Amino acid sequence: MAIYKENSMETEVRKKKVTDALKGLGYSVSVDSDGDILINIDNKKYLIMFEPDDDEFYLTGFAYFWPIDSEVEKERALIAANYSNLVSKWCKVFVVAEKKNVYSTVELLFKSTDEYCRSFERIVKAINNGVKLFSEKMNELQSSGK
Repeated sequence: MAIYKENSMETEVRKKKVTDALKGLGYSVSVDSDGDILINIDNKKYLIMFEPDDDEFYLTGFAYFWPIDSEVEKERALIAANYSNLVSKWCKVFVVAEKKNVYSTVELLFKSTDEYCRSFERIVKAINNGVKLFSEKMNELQSSGK
């Protein structure tokens, strides 16, 4: 899912620090072919990405959690994402039309990798809350036939 420019040496150092720290906290961590950090928690894959031009930026995401099968479902997903974004803290839920799926991210600034890693559990909770709110709204919209 890499969406940013090629990684710099500083980004590689940050990536190693985050990977090592999360492994030290007991998480199952790997790096994919795009260079994104992948963390498997409760059979869900989260990812961590960096912006090479901003050494305080951390994106934590949960991708492909709700497939979009039709235009009606896409419209519902846009409504549900808007609702989730309105009521959740930190989390952004958005429809990626060309992938026909829904993603959720938390994008924050941290002065250090240690600060990010200390916040990681809370970031995952924020993502899960955004996904939960989205899913509840989607189920409500589907049940009502809207």
